[in-house]
Amino acid sequence: SANVGTGNYINAMTLANGTNGGVASNYALPTLNASNAPVEIAKANLSAIGSKVYDGNVSFLGTSLTVTGVNGETFSASGEGVLNGKDVQTNQALLSVRGLVLAGVSGSLLSNYNDLTVGQTTVSVTVRTINLAAPAITKTYDGTYTYTLNASDLALMNAQLGGVDTFNAATAVYVGNDANVGTNKAIRLTSVTINDGNSGNNYFVNYTNSVGNITQAQLTVAAANDAKFVSEADNPNYFGALYNGFVNGETAADLGGALQITRTNLNVNTAGAYVGVLQPSGLTSGNYQITFVQGNYTI
Repeated sequence: SANVGTGNYINAMTLANGTNGGVASNYALPTLNASNAPVEIAKANLSAIGSKVYDGNVSFLGTSLTVTGVNGETFSASGEGVLNGKDVQTNQALLSVRGLVLAGVSGSLLSNYNDLTVGQTTVSVTVRTINLAAPAITKTYDGTYTYTLNASDLALMNAQLGGVDTFNAATAVYVGNDANVGTNKAIRLTSVTINDGNSGNNYFVNYTNSVGNITQAQLTVAAANDAKFVSEADNPNYFGALYNGFVNGETAADLGGALQITRTNLNVNTAGAYVGVLQPSGLTSGNYQITFVQGNYTI
């Protein structure tokens, strides 16, 4: 028998002439049996090699191992082993094999082998590739084409990571560096910070486009209060307007149209205080929702 066990012996032997003049025919072989020609077959060692994609866990599934013996014998593995660490690694021994269960394949016998030890294991953890898109983003016009994802945005993306890994920060841009108001605008993440305990090196990130919106910012254009004497004519455009809501250093020069201030009681020239009679208009903008506020006029 080729298997480990008692009672094994050599059952066939042929003598040949010796190199020092010995002649085989001068000798008779003993009867070959377990007493006269015993053979001890020692147990062999197993080898287990495997790889998995990073998943944030130290467990290593037996099904990811290829377990082999001698002469092409193979074994299946189930249960779990334990890695020395969860991070990406190459050709490392398992920390523990206690949770692994082996079984012979195609007649292979575990009884012919020593128990698997960590020293007979070689495993690797490879980088996890993720295709990362920003969640649906809507921001109010701020004159820039960038967007810094908030905690809620980051939480939506965490499901794409392994274990308890999280995104600490991420920045997106509106494709084409387009900062203007619009809907279904293409956006793309440009940078992310992953908290995986390994400076993000457990991941390779492919960035893919998603869509987002930029809504109008609020801009108030208020007619400035003005006054005149009864004997005077009204000033063209009166005292102008006051603006509140410009972003990113923008001014009235970034608006379309032209400011017009009209007095709704233009036919009145009697001394008095007239509330809300100066009406601003004429300005337009795709990036601002303009609210016009009337001003007061004193004669």
